[in-house]
Amino acid sequence: MNGLAHTLPGVDELYLQAIGVLVLSDRASTSFLQRSLGIPYSQAITLMHRAETDGVVTVPNNVGRRDVIARRRQSQDC
Repeated sequence: MNGLAHTLPGVDELYLQAIGVLVLSDRASTSFLQRSLGIPYSQAITLMHRAETDGVVTVPNNVGRRDVIARRRQSQDC
């Protein structure tokens, strides 16, 4: 397991992988996350909701599209 997963309570390896997929691809699609990680759609939904709660992705807009905001935050801090 990743060292970060051991130091942060409630963070597991799959969630860290999901965040990596979202940020590196700059795509906040539940079905894309499902295909990338090879997990059930219901599990991808749970991970996406958690990413929303943690401020990694936006809430869905009027057509259901989300944006990845984690990368934007990093570039704004510089």
